[in-house]
Amino acid sequence: MKLQDICAALRERYKQPEWALFFEVGNGTGANCRRHADALAMNMYPSRGLSIIGFEIKVSRSDLKHELENPDKAEEIARFCDEWYLAVPKGLIKADDLIPATWGVLECEGNGLRINRKAAQLQPQTVTKQFMAAVIRSASKLDEKTLEQVKSEAYQRYAEERETDIKARVEIETKRIRETLKNYEEFEKLIGQKISSYSDVEGMAERWTMAKNLETLYGKYGQIRRMLNQMEHFVETTKKIVEEPQKGVV
Repeated sequence: MKLQDICAALRERYKQPEWALFFEVGNGTGANCRRHADALAMNMYPSRGLSIIGFEIKVSRSDLKHELENPDKAEEIARFCDEWYLAVPKGLIKADDLIPATWGVLECEGNGLRINRKAAQLQPQTVTKQFMAAVIRSASKLDEKTLEQVKSEAYQRYAEERETDIKARVEIETKRIRETLKNYEEFEKLIGQKISSYSDVEGMAERWTMAKNLETLYGKYGQIRRMLNQMEHFVETTKKIVEEPQKGVV
């Protein structure tokens, strides 16, 4: 399990409108920032005390052991919180791990979080301007990350759509080229000649033009011939009509 998996589970558990969730929250800003909490959730309902919960996310045994060896470091931010939790993959914590008495444990399995050990209710100090500035800065970073994610997803969709369009165009062009090659091969069979880079293309084009011209000329000649035949038939018919009365007089 990765850090991002637990972050996603925290987003699902502590979400709007009841909660505001922040990541990588410092105890202050600038030179006053000495410690960061991996996540911080604040309840938005006055009826629930507007409680603040801090989280340290650990996904490896080495990081967990390092955190448990220096638990006082968490106090820089935990002093402003009503509860403090370790958020870990299920099974990461062992029975002999010395977890501070006031810390709770959230275990992540699949996409969900389950409270393995409830955190003690702390007596938080009043939130300072320095701490509030750090929270607001964290929110700004989150907005930037969200924007970057949206841009990245939009670019990914565009790239996928573009790739699909290119594949479709390639398939159409490939089909057209194959059909052209097929006609090309048929043409070579009909003329009994292979066309290569050494072929007299100009001469072939000239002969092709001549053939087309002859075909056109023959078509026009045929039309003239038919008109001539019709005229001859008309003349013969007219002569018969003229001669018939004279035969009657005789």
